[in-house]
Amino acid sequence: MMKEIIENALRNSFSYEAYRTLHEKLVNEKRTSGPNQTEALIGFTKLNHSRSKRWEKRYEPAINFTELNPDTKEIWLVIAEPWCGDAAQNIPVINKIAQQMPGVELRIVLRDKNPAVMDAFLTNGARSIPKLIRLERNTLEVLGEWGARPAAAKYLLDEYKSNPEITHDMFSENMARWYVENNGRALEQEFAEMLREPVFA
Repeated sequence: MMKEIIENALRNSFSYEAYRTLHEKLVNEKRTSGPNQTEALIGFTKLNHSRSKRWEKRYEPAINFTELNPDTKEIWLVIAEPWCGDAAQNIPVINKIAQQMPGVELRIVLRDKNPAVMDAFLTNGARSIPKLIRLERNTLEVLGEWGARPAAAKYLLDEYKSNPEITHDMFSENMARWYVENNGRALEQEFAEMLREPVFA
């Protein structure tokens, strides 16, 4: 059953380039992905397109991922949506890491069009995105997962949820500032640790 869910998600998935093309198309058409075509989500989709372009230009990994796990043969399936701020901040970084690893193929699938795979990989019972699923390339066996954000960014979210004095605007500003100042280093460290660990403990 799990393999069927993953196979279906992969059939519906995009390359990174195709996902970004879709994102740009949505911005040009003043739309967003998913069923909720609200003004807020359309605005986030436009903002996130700019964020992704910024990361594509400015980010380069500080870790040599080419040498980290040279024999790996994996598919990284990422569940995302263009309106998601964390997706815009993290997926361009993940793409740059994947580009350093010849044995890794990055695929992106839309959450709201693929609920089965999302519900198979919840985070604390929630449909949090982006969610990365590591798959063995030939068997599609699940090797691990990551998401929806680096641990330090998750701390900011937990603080916001527990402190009523922090408004949503304050939280959004703090999170955006953290991503810029961190420059992808927390995410790449987490990925390096993930890739160094034995796949089967």
